[in-house]
Amino acid sequence: MDQLPLFFTLTTILVTIGLSFLAIYFATQPGAGRQLANANRPVVSSSGHWFARLLLPTVKRWSPRFHSLHQHVDVAGLTHKLELAGYPAGLDAEQFFTLRLMLALAGLAVGLLTSVVGVFGGVLMMLLAGLGYLLPRFWLGRRAARRQQSISLD
Repeated sequence: MDQLPLFFTLTTILVTIGLSFLAIYFATQPGAGRQLANANRPVVSSSGHWFARLLLPTVKRWSPRFHSLHQHVDVAGLTHKLELAGYPAGLDAEQFFTLRLMLALAGLAVGLLTSVVGVFGGVLMMLLAGLGYLLPRFWLGRRAARRQQSISLD
């Protein structure tokens, strides 16, 4: 019976990491998720995938509200990284930072929900919030390196 909370904790961590990677993947794949393979109708709408319809407008709408936090970020360095990566999803530095904050808040919320079950409480909240904040940064660095490598090979 003691292993049940550990199972929920590990499952929550893996699901959060998986959803973060899926969000990043759909942000960079044009047309991903538009329609099911053999369906005659669009999944939600034919105007793009859920990331472009839901998350990007939310990030762009909330970005000015986090303006006071943007002052503490190396915008020039982040803009350079985004330029090297090819401006994925058309995000500028402030919007990318807002995306990182939103993923951190989502991780914090998931951690809070699992702490209700009584599983590691604050540690899990901090871990998931940290993952939500750091994963986009690591992904951007990898994408920039891959793009630079592909340009140098051409």
